[in-house]
Amino acid sequence: MAREITNRIKELLSANNMSQKELARDAGITESAISHYIRGDRIPRGVNLVKLAESLGTTTDYLLGNSESR
Repeated sequence: MAREITNRIKELLSANNMSQKELARDAGITESAISHYIRGDRIPRGVNLVKLAESLGTTTDYLLGNSESR
């Protein structure tokens, strides 16, 4: 699951032409946490998962790999 989230966050950052710093600011999550999610060291859960999905213009199901539809 961590790999799926990592790949999808990277994909959506690129598609949205957004930096990790911009994502952190927009989602209200620390840059350090975003970095951990992208490296696959941590998996976003709960509120942070929702914040990431909203900031990236997708759903939590897509980030988790439960849906192929953005």
